Amino acid sequence: MVLPPPEFVRIESLIMEGSTKSLAEKRAAIQHIQRASEEATVDKQGRMLLPDRLAQAFDLTGEIILVGNKERFEIWNKAKWNECEQANASIFEEVAEEIGL
Repeated sequence: MVLPPPEFVRIESLIMEGSTKSLAEKRAAIQHIQRASEEATVDKQGRMLLPDRLAQAFDLTGEIILVGNKERFEIWNKAKWNECEQANASIFEEVAEEIGL
């Protein structure tokens, strides 16, 4: 998941304000997010270079796909995205039917 800095701050605020966990647990959750995060920059052509550890951890080799989601986007291995889409197709169909799409 790729987040702009304001969204990252918003998520931290949600954890601190909205969770029923203790202060220590909230801090631990934020620290976990921070440890798993990487700051990214783009080159002059607008390309983002992903750290090797993230590319390897999420099998971002071969074809990848960017999936937009309002304030953020996700980077997926294309084959894994297709598997996820197939597995969740019935959920989408149920939700679409419920809201009249």
